[in-house]
This record gives sequence, C-alpha cells and structure tokens, in this order.
Amino acid sequence: MPTLLETIGEYEEDLLAIIARQWGIEIEEIPVKKLARHIVDRMSEDIIRDFLKSLPESDTASLKELSAKKGKILWPQFVRNFGDLREMGAARRQREQPDTQPTSLTESLYYKGLIGKAFFDARGGPREFAYIPDEILTFFDQRSEETIFEKCHPVPDNRVQKKWIASDFIVDQATTTLAALRSGVKMEQIKFTRPNIPPDMLITLLQDADLISPTNEISIKQAKSFLEDKRGSAFTSLVKVWQKSKGINELLLVPGIKFEKEPANDPLIPRSLLLDLLKTMPESEWYLLDEFIQAMHENHPDFLRKAGEFDAWFVRDKESENILSGYEYWDSIEGQYLRIMIQGPLHWFGVLSLGKTAKGNLAFGRSVWSEPLLNDTPLDYPTIEIHQFSLEKNGQIQIDRYFPRDIRYQTARFCDWGSQKGSRFDYRITPESLQRMKEQGLTTDQLVSLLQKYARKPLPGNIITALKQWEKNGLEVEINPQVMIRVKSAKIMDALFDSPAKSRILERLNPECALIDRKEIPLIQATFLEMGYFVEIFSIEN
Repeated sequence: MPTLLETIGEYEEDLLAIIARQWGIEIEEIPVKKLARHIVDRMSEDIIRDFLKSLPESDTASLKELSAKKGKILWPQFVRNFGDLREMGAARRQREQPDTQPTSLTESLYYKGLIGKAFFDARGGPREFAYIPDEILTFFDQRSEETIFEKCHPVPDNRVQKKWIASDFIVDQATTTLAALRSGVKMEQIKFTRPNIPPDMLITLLQDADLISPTNEISIKQAKSFLEDKRGSAFTSLVKVWQKSKGINELLLVPGIKFEKEPANDPLIPRSLLLDLLKTMPESEWYLLDEFIQAMHENHPDFLRKAGEFDAWFVRDKESENILSGYEYWDSIEGQYLRIMIQGPLHWFGVLSLGKTAKGNLAFGRSVWSEPLLNDTPLDYPTIEIHQFSLEKNGQIQIDRYFPRDIRYQTARFCDWGSQKGSRFDYRITPESLQRMKEQGLTTDQLVSLLQKYARKPLPGNIITALKQWEKNGLEVEINPQVMIRVKSAKIMDALFDSPAKSRILERLNPECALIDRKEIPLIQATFLEMGYFVEIFSIEN
C-alpha cells in the first residue's frame, strides 16, 4: 500500500491542518511544502498505536474489515458499506467542519488520515480503491480474507441427482460452423444443441481465433490446422481465445433485458474476475447457483458495473419497457449475467459441470478439465476414434462427432444438412446439394472417392449408380408437388378449359384429369361452383 507520506503528500494545506489537529501535532511556523513530511515524521509507532486505541469502536471495526481485504477495496464498494465522502473544497471544509461532524464512517477515517483513495492496476485497467496506508496497516491482522466459496455451503455429491458433465462439444460446433460458411448454408438454418451456443457467438469466436476473416471467409490454412488437430489441443485453443476475447460480450446473452445501444462494458473484466474466483473453488465440491449469486452480491457487487454506471447504463426490461436504472436492479442485470455465465460459457468451454438437486435447485462444480483450463495449460486426453460413417440407400449420411472433423467438414460440403441428434450429425445427398457442389468447384468423382473410403461397407450400389448417372446426364427424374383434378366426365373438364381459369391449369393428363398448382385450389373451386358443381377437396399432406 502507499505510505502515509504518499497518501497525504499532495493534500491541500487546510486538509493537512485538519489531520494534524486530529493527531495533536503542532504545525505552527512549518512551511507548507514541508507540512506533510512534518506530520508523518511526528507519527511514531507509539503515537500511531495510542491513536488507534483511542478510536471509536465503529472506526476500528471499519479498519479491521478493510485490513481483512489485504488493506484495499474498490472505492465504490467501500462507500456503499461505510458511507460517502462529500466533495469539498477548502472553504466548504472550513464552513462545515467534516472532521468534527462527519456524515459517514468514510469521512471519519478520511479526515484522520487513516484511509486514502487512489487508482491501482486491476483487470481491465486502473480502478479507484480505498486503502489503509502502510504504517497504519501494520497494526492490523492481515490474515487472508475468506474466499467467495468459503462464504457458501457446499452441497454433498449425493444430493446432486442430475448432472451435466462438461464436454468438448464446442469443437464439433465450431467444425459445423466452418462447414456451413464454406458450403453457403445460412447460420439461421442451424440449431446447435449440446451446447446450444448462439451462432453469432460462434462466428465471433472463429473470427477471434483467425479461422475466418471479419467478412466470414474461411482462412484455409488455419482452418485446416484446426480441423486436423487433436481434440484436446483444438478445444484448448478455443477456450484460450474465449478467455481473452473482447469481441464476445456475454452480457448480450442475458434474457429479459435490452440495451438502447451497444453496452459500453468491457466483457473481459467480469469474465476474468469469474475465472480468477473459480481458481479458489474446491475441485470436488458442488455449490448452489442461487447461494453463489447472493455471495457475489454481498462481496463483489461491482464486478460488472462500477458505481457511476449503475445509473448511467440505459437498460430496459424487454417485457415492460421499464428502464432498469440504479443499484436496486442488480439481480436483473448482474444476477442474471452470473446465471448465464455459469450455465452457458463456463459450461460450454469446459470449466464447469452443472447439476440439479432433488428439489430442483441448480448447482455447479469444477470439471476435471478446470485446473489446466484455468491455468493456461494445454489439454491432452484420449478420445474415442470412429473412422467410418453410415450411408443409407436413400442418400442419408450419419456421422458421429468422434469421426475425423476434417472429413466431416469435407462431407458436409456435398450434402444437404439435417439435424444434430445427440452426438450424431445427419446429412443427405440430393440434386440440390450436388448442384451446390458443382458451383463450389467440387466433383462427383471426389464424392464417390470419399464415400468409398469412409462409408461403411458394403456401399449402397444405387447411390454410386445415381451419382454416376447424375454426372453424365444431370437430373433425369422430377417429382412435382402438384394437385390433380379428377371429374366424372370429359364434358365437365371441357367446360373448365372454356372458362377464364384455363390459364391456371398446368397440364391435362387425360379427358377426366388435369394438374394445377396447390395455390390455385381456391380459384378452381370457385370456378366449378359458378359452373354449378360442388368440389370435394381431399386433405393434402405438407
């Protein structure tokens, strides 16, 4: 901590006189430039000890609490706990005498020279702290403050009845995203599960990892290296990128609130604070999410917004449109942010496992990977290796997530995309996908070669035949979802063709049957009714 001289050295003359008076130090005929040094020189160890013994109990308790936090605490949190320090110049101090009539414990300590305020380095840049000067701090017990988790009650493992163990699924989702961008598949068409990470967050992650450009163009060399890398190494690289990313702002994931404009927060600061706090979490314990949030409220309320920002941020409730301005909305913003971080990114990136008690309370615990991930150590772990995928006669391809990622990436470029079902990704070879393949400069021979190498044997012969036929002749069979009209006599159909509705008929198949587009059903029905015929419409499967 700064020394007493460093604390009061730049104080105004009247403020130094106030401190000297509190300590009973004579300052007459001392030049102003030497006044601070004179006061400090008179504060011997014995004088400081006696002065501290004479303090009111409330002053002593405040200093003890501050010393337990290693002698410093963020200034906004200190004034919330012990009251404000009014802004005053020399004239107002002389008029209101805050040293003899303090309005808070903060003022009582400040005008005795027992605390100072200064900017210290912190995550995200310098922040203002209250602190005890070195000479004063030595008289207090500086035992380490309880960690945030020592303020919570661990939950026995047998009470956590349902568990979601941390996984490296985000590696597979990153692979899916790269394949989508390369294949021209729109991100809004993809629904990610396990984890259900938002597609735009994945895009930002890949941009920060230099796997894609700011315009979402694939960085071929980097992407190839990522796709061919071991799972543990690829996973570690994504976690490191997320931990240091300023482009990913988890605050935007908080449900129920919206911002008038892009939030002005630095996402790195609260994320780094949480990661540091998790280093103090016992590895084998579970903790209730609600209790942890309450402990954060009481001990680290400023982790997301600084004091002035509680009123300065323009945040609205999405449903009511009410402005959530002020510290009283901490639960709606900071509390919800903590819920999102623990159930979302900290779980998605493998740091935390999640659980639920029999009463339905959410719990969390450190994963087996948390130690290396929190301490910037590469992960290396054995994984299942699957070297074949299934190809069905209908052209459907099913690929397990433990299949080589670079081959799945290539395969996806030849196919239409289905859904993700658990650890399986579904694709299908269709005329549309083959046309896209051709537009991307890929060939049918490349697809056949890939199928012959990686699809389980025996290969469906019809698929290989169909691919060769398509390459030679293009599309040879077309099935259109059209509607057939059937009438009892050719006379009725002739009358329809004599009506203005004739232009809406696609084709006359025979004297009693014709084809129309589905959307023309109401018009054709009305035309028949005008002609004196009721029409029965059979249900149409979508």
